[in-house]
Amino acid sequence: MEYQYLENWVIENRRIGRKFSNMLLYKEQIAIFFHREKQYLQINLSDNPFCFFADELILPFRDFSGFQGFNRSLQNAVLDDIMIVNDDRIIKMIFNRIGLDNKINKLNLILELIPAKRNLILTDASDRVIEIWKKGRQNVDQRNQQGHLYQPPESKHINYVIDQDHAIKSEKIQKFPDVNQKLKSDTSINEKLRNLFFDQILPDILQADKEKQQQDIRKQLDKLNRKLIKLSAEADLAGKEILWKQNAELLRSNFPGLRKGMSAIELDNYFVDGFPKVNIKLDPLLDPQKNIEYYVKKYRKAKNGKKIIGEQIEITKKQIEKLEIELDNILQTEPGIQPEQPVKSGKIQQKREFRKIKIGSDWEIMIGRNSSENDELVTKIGKPIDWWFHTRIYRGSHVLLKNYQKKEPPEKLKIFCCRLAAYYSKAKKSVNIPVDYTQIRYIRKPRKSSPGQVTYFKHQTIFVNPLSFREAVSRIKSDEFSV
Repeated sequence: MEYQYLENWVIENRRIGRKFSNMLLYKEQIAIFFHREKQYLQINLSDNPFCFFADELILPFRDFSGFQGFNRSLQNAVLDDIMIVNDDRIIKMIFNRIGLDNKINKLNLILELIPAKRNLILTDASDRVIEIWKKGRQNVDQRNQQGHLYQPPESKHINYVIDQDHAIKSEKIQKFPDVNQKLKSDTSINEKLRNLFFDQILPDILQADKEKQQQDIRKQLDKLNRKLIKLSAEADLAGKEILWKQNAELLRSNFPGLRKGMSAIELDNYFVDGFPKVNIKLDPLLDPQKNIEYYVKKYRKAKNGKKIIGEQIEITKKQIEKLEIELDNILQTEPGIQPEQPVKSGKIQQKREFRKIKIGSDWEIMIGRNSSENDELVTKIGKPIDWWFHTRIYRGSHVLLKNYQKKEPPEKLKIFCCRLAAYYSKAKKSVNIPVDYTQIRYIRKPRKSSPGQVTYFKHQTIFVNPLSFREAVSRIKSDEFSV
């Protein structure tokens, strides 16, 4: 951020007399809260660092262990002044705190808002460092250590004079052509900075997070698919256990004909009708007994490994299926704020909604994501007139068809819902999957049963092929709706 903007922000926002409450973190964003104040100070430490006051708490800030020293030292300290260093983009917040000796102790919270030096430093009145927090592992800045005098970073930055009416732009993300129209000259610098962050920078950060999540999951899927190929090859090899056993038995029964130095031997295979000839390879460096033991060992290894490899294949397939569902969920949702852990402020976090497909004003399809949501669909959200779909035999998600107009759903809509239920089940990669459906009025939740477990009657069953959520949404949007 240009120096002139930060300087104008400091001049505009010398809001002294506020009492420090605590400092929280969300990714690259820091929030400083004040006692009995709705407004809080947000420090943006992304590639284009700056700070601004905000009224509405949008990001789920959380406690951070790296701020414990800051919070302890600044507790109940009163903001006395805000100033900016002449040399570079460094803002100093001066606090006064009454000590145990009833004397006023001065503390300086220094915000280094420089792209290459994004640091928070707390010093005493003599500028000795009390606490320091450096943004990012790649930050190798070694200027300041606790107990040493504060040293500002060396800077070659030129403080250009910028017209106050000039629109604020991101130095790194040059794509705000409409900022001049949105931000008029009578708009405060603080409002411009706040709009810049929430309207321009935050959506880009969230989109980057979404792409990073997709990339991480695809890397895991590639690794698991390679593992599955390797396990399948090992399973094929382990499947030859009968062949290794037969080779050992044939060599043992023809032991007198074996000699050291032989590379192969042709024998009658009495394990097969007609006794066809079989060629068994031998190691010429081994004696006859060692060659027999070689095939016995291969047989035992294949026999023991067959079960283990089979179990590993099933585990790997389940891991792949879980990641594919997770990737599909990410692709189907818009970039959004994901809380890293519960917010300390006590505000209720917004619950993640069910997977939904709206069909006009008459119908809405809702799909549970886990056992708890499956329970909620049946026991709380579903009305007696609504319809319920679930795969027979196979475990899977509950699919609810909301019937807002209390009408009989068309047959193609029932099949549509059945296909979605088939997709969100353990049989999603199969065909002709049996799916049961009935109205909610015919579903019962047994007492003390596990989440997602229900009983039902007066149901019908049809066999369908799976339909992915993405394809389903595409059909609805195109008004095709042909199942």
